[in-house]
Amino acid sequence: MDRGLKRKLAWGVIAVCLAGQAGLAGCAGRGQTAGPGAAVAGGANVYRVSAPLVNLLACPSQTCEVLEDLGDGAQVAVTAVIPGGWLEVHSLASGRDGYLLARFVSKP
Repeated sequence: MDRGLKRKLAWGVIAVCLAGQAGLAGCAGRGQTAGPGAAVAGGANVYRVSAPLVNLLACPSQTCEVLEDLGDGAQVAVTAVIPGGWLEVHSLASGRDGYLLARFVSKP
């Protein structure tokens, strides 16, 4: 994962925690959410899978149901940053929403 994504992920988690303290959002294990399938104009939140095969999961745990196999180069839109190194994503190819570990994606 590139350095910029790590920094964005860290600031996203901090922003959610600060918003929770202001009464705007929760911080107890929930990520910063942009909504299912949300996309930012210009593709700012679009990343590509940077591993030979990554499982798109039904929940942010390696024991969850596998929804889809994403191959190297598959594009996903990040919709939320989840504590513990997880991302909620929207697969641009299939339209499915799910979770994967942030270390398996990078900027295209």
